Amino acid sequence: MKTFTTLATLVISSAFTRAAPFDHAEWVNPDYIARMSIHESCNATQTIQLEKALDDFERFSHNAQSYLQRAGTEDELIDKYFGSSSNPENQPVAAGIFASLSDGDKAGASLRCDDPDGLCALYDGYYAGHHRGTNGTLETVICDLSYETRKPIEQVCALGHLVPDDQAGKFWGIDLIHRFSHLPIVAGGSVGHAADEYETLIDLAKNNASEAAWNMKTLQYFALDAWAHTFAVPGVGCDEYADSADQSKSTPTPTPEPEPSPTDDAPLLCHTHANGEEHCTTAE
Repeated sequence: MKTFTTLATLVISSAFTRAAPFDHAEWVNPDYIARMSIHESCNATQTIQLEKALDDFERFSHNAQSYLQRAGTEDELIDKYFGSSSNPENQPVAAGIFASLSDGDKAGASLRCDDPDGLCALYDGYYAGHHRGTNGTLETVICDLSYETRKPIEQVCALGHLVPDDQAGKFWGIDLIHRFSHLPIVAGGSVGHAADEYETLIDLAKNNASEAAWNMKTLQYFALDAWAHTFAVPGVGCDEYADSADQSKSTPTPTPEPEPSPTDDAPLLCHTHANGEEHCTTAE
C-alpha cells in the first residue's frame, strides 16, 4: 500500500507538471522581470510613491485583461471602447496588449528621478515625465509634476470623479499604462494615438473600430472604466451621476475666482515618445 501511495503521488505530481509547464521554466528567459525597476536616483519618498503607482498599474492592467477575457462578445463596455460588435477580434487583441503590459519582460527597464536630460527642469510645471528615447530606450523619467498631480486608484469614482470628465492619465496606474506601452520591449511601439479625447475615441470604436484596440487613450480609458465598473462602484461605474441629488453632493458650486481662468493657468502633463513626438494634456 505504501508503494501504491507513493506511485499515485508521483503520477498526480507529473500530471500537474505537464499541465503547467511554465511554472518552473526559467530556461525560457532566466533574466525575466515582470515589474519595472525603480532607479537608485529616486529618494525614499519618491520610491514609496512609485511602488504604489506600480501596484496601481498592475491592478488596472490585470483587471482590464481579466474583464476582456471573461466578458462575452456582446458586453456593452467592451463594445463601447473597442467596437467589438463590428470588430470582434479587437477583444482578444486588447487583452493581449494588457497581458504584455502587465506581464511582459521589463528586465533592464526603470523609472528614474534624477532628470538626466534636463527636460523636467527645462519644462518645469509642464513636463510630468518622459521616455528618454535614444538616450535610454528602457528608461522613463518621472518629473516632480507627477507627484503633485497624480491620483491613487482608490480615488476612481470618488470626490466627484466621472470617467468621461477626467483625464485618465491623472491616475498613477493609468499614466504608467501609457508610459510602459512606449517601451520597445513591452509593446514594440505598436500602440499609437488615433484618438486622444474621450469623445473621439468613443467615435473611433463606432466608425473606425479596426484602430480602436491599438489606440492608447482607448486602452487607458477602458482600464479606468473597467475598474470603475468592477471595483469602485460594482456594476454601475461612474460614467454619469445617478441623479441630480448625487451630483449636487459630489460637486458643490465653487466660489467664483478672479481672472485669469483656472483652465488658462492649468499645467500641462506632457511626455515624449521614443521618436521624439510629444503629447500633452491639461491638468484641470
